[in-house]
Amino acid sequence: MWTSAAEESALSALVDQLLGERDDARARRDFVAADAVRRRLLAAGVQIRDTSDGPTWSLAGDGPPIPARRPTGRMGGGK
Repeated sequence: MWTSAAEESALSALVDQLLGERDDARARRDFVAADAVRRRLLAAGVQIRDTSDGPTWSLAGDGPPIPARRPTGRMGGGK
């Protein structure tokens, strides 16, 4: 899956930052902005799945979902 630990760490940091932005938008009930973040990630090959424990992500067609490192569950219920 990953070429190096540094690449994994860099990608995780970027995805987690965008998931944080998405969570902030959802907390403001700005679902247009939240959906835009999801579309940006999907266009980059990152699939997001909302779970009761918070969002997870994975690269399209590559391995199991990865839990977000940044706690993003402000809205409760993972949605």
